[in-house]
Amino acid sequence: MAEETVSLTYRELAERLAITTDAARMKARRAVQKGRWRIIEGNHPNDPVRVEMPLTDAGSPNAIGGERKGRSTGERKGRTIPRTDTDTLALALQSTQARIAELTDQLTAEKDQHRDTAVELAKAITKAEFLDAELVIRMAELEQLQEELKAARRSWWQRMTGR
Repeated sequence: MAEETVSLTYRELAERLAITTDAARMKARRAVQKGRWRIIEGNHPNDPVRVEMPLTDAGSPNAIGGERKGRSTGERKGRTIPRTDTDTLALALQSTQARIAELTDQLTAEKDQHRDTAVELAKAITKAEFLDAELVIRMAELEQLQEELKAARRSWWQRMTGR
């Protein structure tokens, strides 16, 4: 004997099961994979997608997909993190915060040291440029004095004849 079915949109299913529409869509996909429900696409992109399911599943959220198993009291297998007490977490948080503060202080000290080094480097570059400019001036003065000395060393007859 065939079961009676009901056809609902994702929104109607979500309201009936008191869940979000995304949760209803995922629940419908899982039930389709198990072969319990059917998803009926609309003929037009604007048409709503409908979910065809047995009437018994439409009533209660726990009845969908079969009976739920009780939770085990043992440790879960998989990727879940085991629970720890709050004192351990508080201590871990405090030690982490202390380490962050220590590293922040170290970083600040190194930044200050590098800033001082950068300032000293800029001063040294400025001083080197100033000394280079002064060297050019002194070289020009030296050439001028050499020319004057050369002119002063000429004999009286070379000065008179312009040689």
